[in-house]
Amino acid sequence: MSGGWAKLVLMNASQSGQALAARTKSLVAKMTTNPRIQPLLRRVVPTSDRILARLTGGRLHLSDAILPTLILHHTGRKSGHARATPLAHLVDGDRYLVVGSNWGQASHPAWALNITDEPRVEIEVKGRRFPAVANRLTGTDRADAWERMRTLWPSFDTYEVTSGERDIRVFELIPT
Repeated sequence: MSGGWAKLVLMNASQSGQALAARTKSLVAKMTTNPRIQPLLRRVVPTSDRILARLTGGRLHLSDAILPTLILHHTGRKSGHARATPLAHLVDGDRYLVVGSNWGQASHPAWALNITDEPRVEIEVKGRRFPAVANRLTGTDRADAWERMRTLWPSFDTYEVTSGERDIRVFELIPT
């Protein structure tokens, strides 16, 4: 009898945790598309994410509480300096999908321009860093990947509207 109750308590706790995670994700999604809050988040979240990742050897990311996050290591196309950018990602077979939404701004994010010029990158996932090649997806490949990413993060719909005429770029990162 006590084993049955224990299972029931654990199941309820798990469901409560899942419900809390869903509510948290929904709240954060609303904040990331709020025009008054978004500018602050654009400045604070990536920097905080990089600091936490550095302190934990890449094992933890602030945004991992909401979305799976990787660190994209790339080279600045103008400066030639090493750059590290935290990005939401979706694992799709042996590749990682990422979106250059730039929080719905009118310009492409610098990292998307950088990897277009130099597609040899490194990605860091849960503290493991490895080389990869970045490919910009187009046509039906882009459309399919975009739909999958929209399912992961519905705010991409809003970003698509607020970015104006800009075609938000979708990339696959393929480990080499």
